[in-house]
Amino acid sequence: MCEVLVSQNLNFSTVEFAANITAIATLNAEVASVLDDNNRTHIAWIDEKDNSSKLMYSVYNNVSVATVEIPVPGALTNELKICPSIVLDKNHYPHITYFVKRDRNGGIQTGNYAVMYAGDPEGDGSFEVSQISTNSTVATDNTSNIYNAWVNGRPQIVMDGDQIVIAYVSASSNLTNYKNYYLFAHKSGSSWVRSQELNASDNNPPTADDGVSLGQRLTVIQYMVWNDISTYNPRYAWKNGGVFSSILIPGYGGGLGAVKHTQLEIDDNNAVHFIWFSNTKKKFCHTILNSSAFSPIDEDSSLNQYSTNFYPATVDLKTGKPVYAYYKNPQYNVIVFTEDGKRIETEITQKGVVYGKRSLNVRNGFISFVTASQANKKIYITTNYGTTVVERSFANAPEDYILQQNFPNPFNPTTTIFYGLPYESTVRITVYNLLGQEVNEIVNEHQSAGWKQYQWIAAVPSGIYFYKIEANSSEHNTTYVDVKKMLIVK
Repeated sequence: MCEVLVSQNLNFSTVEFAANITAIATLNAEVASVLDDNNRTHIAWIDEKDNSSKLMYSVYNNVSVATVEIPVPGALTNELKICPSIVLDKNHYPHITYFVKRDRNGGIQTGNYAVMYAGDPEGDGSFEVSQISTNSTVATDNTSNIYNAWVNGRPQIVMDGDQIVIAYVSASSNLTNYKNYYLFAHKSGSSWVRSQELNASDNNPPTADDGVSLGQRLTVIQYMVWNDISTYNPRYAWKNGGVFSSILIPGYGGGLGAVKHTQLEIDDNNAVHFIWFSNTKKKFCHTILNSSAFSPIDEDSSLNQYSTNFYPATVDLKTGKPVYAYYKNPQYNVIVFTEDGKRIETEITQKGVVYGKRSLNVRNGFISFVTASQANKKIYITTNYGTTVVERSFANAPEDYILQQNFPNPFNPTTTIFYGLPYESTVRITVYNLLGQEVNEIVNEHQSAGWKQYQWIAAVPSGIYFYKIEANSSEHNTTYVDVKKMLIVK
């Protein structure tokens, strides 16, 4: 199949869905988002109602929003959950990390936080949940302090190849003699292995306001970026021979808050982009990192109006060109740099506010901007849906049989199944439930070679299902069988 890019325009529209987003005294119940290759927006967020918080996961497929609640096992069920971070694996399945505050209503661990993981590695909607940090059960116990979580270092999650990695800042249990150790927790099989990476003397690891970003989609984690809290200049670190070294990018200091929204992006060509907003210069800044060096800084857009809140900044993962958003009362403005270097700035109606660091995502000209409102108790997804579209050409038959993942998935109630036939074949596609019972026969006919698609309207209950293709060509003496999962959420 070939891809055809349609020209860029910036006509935005917004969808919304109910969400109990609440300002919590300790930290906000933030919203995190990420965009997949099919322009679906995946969102991790915290629903806070009646003094009970729930971790939620939503997918917007540009038609509808599907949401599931992620259960938390055992004693952690009713405790405060904050600061989610989300990443997708190569199959577009979600992996989320977040904090649990262990003393919502007081208790022996006042102020103690645990780092949690919730992931759906099978893509069937059945999230596995585990605790990553090994907090002591006694508030004054410092014996295992390097494994405890410090609330001012929001946990981050990335993919290191096929391995899940969570990074967080540790602290002593009593919250007075804390020690900033940046830890990486790697998932190895069913267990987590921790490694200490940076500490308090390593150029001031970041605090809550400044945050940290990690590289993803690389074979190894190579880069971290943050605001150096001693000089207030942006700093990045690269990993060489298993050890992190760091370098300062000077000229952007000026006091607390001089650098906002430090963001690291690895584009589809594995170029490493460092993007931030300079309160000192009132400009967005973008540079490309290369091991122990950085490219000249591109600065853009002197702003007369700016706030202390995060300004979302990212790059188009297809083109590597920067995209920025900022609040210009009474609306947001979005700045896009096209592949040919053209600068486009447009206004969009304000819907909610930026409620988390990861709110702006761009790929192939498709922009997804996620905001939230405490007052209206809603999450808003603003997109330029239908702008830079990818068209699939079905002119040439594939070289081999192939069954692709249905889209959208999860879905309600309609999804499309794509498959390819290298030869004229007899084809049967069926749907089964978890008990192995056939619930629908989608296709049963002789078909010509080429790319095919079938839209299925599911008249079955919510749940996990499997679709199976059986294709054979008597002329070429070939038989093909494949099965994939799908999730219906009603």
